[in-house]
Amino acid sequence: MDDRQRAQAILEAVGGKENVSSLTHCATRLRFYLNNGQKVEKEEIKEVPGVIQYVESGGQHQVVIGSDVVDVFDELVKLLPEDAEKQVNEPKEKQTWYDELFATISAIFTPYIGVLAAAGILKGFLIPLSMYNILPADSGLYQLLSILASGVFTLLPLFIAVTAANRFKTNQFIALAIAAAMIYPLTDASILDSASLLGLTISFKTYGGAVVPTILAIWAQSYIERGVKKVLPKVTHTVFVPFFTIIITGIAVFALIGPLGNGIANLIGTAYFSVYAFSPILAGALLGGLFQLLVMVGLHWGILPIALINIQNTGADTILPIGSNGVFGQFGAVVGAWLFLRKGKDKEIAASASLSGFFGITEPAIYYWFDFCSTWRRNQWLF
Repeated sequence: MDDRQRAQAILEAVGGKENVSSLTHCATRLRFYLNNGQKVEKEEIKEVPGVIQYVESGGQHQVVIGSDVVDVFDELVKLLPEDAEKQVNEPKEKQTWYDELFATISAIFTPYIGVLAAAGILKGFLIPLSMYNILPADSGLYQLLSILASGVFTLLPLFIAVTAANRFKTNQFIALAIAAAMIYPLTDASILDSASLLGLTISFKTYGGAVVPTILAIWAQSYIERGVKKVLPKVTHTVFVPFFTIIITGIAVFALIGPLGNGIANLIGTAYFSVYAFSPILAGALLGGLFQLLVMVGLHWGILPIALINIQNTGADTILPIGSNGVFGQFGAVVGAWLFLRKGKDKEIAASASLSGFFGITEPAIYYWFDFCSTWRRNQWLF
């Protein structure tokens, strides 16, 4: 099958275009929201050439493909209504709070996870280059590369604003304006670190890389914007809906939502570091051992915000390095399968999974390895 045929087969197996509420993708998976999950033909999806696995998690119906996911996604978009890619409609099936929470986290962080990974790799390369004086820290090239690597983490609220606005069904540009206001004090030395307003002490320079405060800010914006629209005449919406939404949300963010979000982030970070301080070995064994299982069901998205919170609070993180131990092990396992097999579809899939696993994307390797071991055991070749 070519990509278009695969896209057509997958679309038919999920119930046709009429059953698709929205469609996005991450590094390896197509992520469907469906109007009726009962229409999904799970076994038919798994039989489509190039499909590694089907997973239902967080209200999403996920088709694991691997490195070809973008090509198949592009073909799927052509088969769906023009606005399908942009929709962030909730599935009509009732979701539990648990599913909704992880679906929200996934929707907010999935679109730019590759950018975060790329910036992180660049920062990682710069450390030994500077440490061994291969590239001095005061050199122009080092400074430029450092800016490119650090910008996304400092300005992370802008990225969150876009995807959170999509998730909460509110205006993206108003969301960007609010996120930009949260970051702007960091760019102007003349702005005070804090000031008094209505008896409250308001901090201005605390939202670089802010995760929880930005998500809460855009969530609040979605309600404030809808409320303003109901009050104002339609003829004034173009200018005055953004005007009042920015003012009301902005005051709420700096006076209440931001400090609340930072408080929540500090509690989460403190709780994690308390466990880690109690026993780094135990923390490493549990998180490193379970991380790949969390990836299988999409629960690793609940860990990423904690890692970003750690970076915001302390400038460092141990969650991602610990989780990477599982990534390295999974990569080694699938490379071993690729080296051991002589030829055939399994060897081809193992090669593709090895390539993506080398860059830290292990979903293809996980599902391939489970299927590989299951097949060998059934045939008593290995056990």
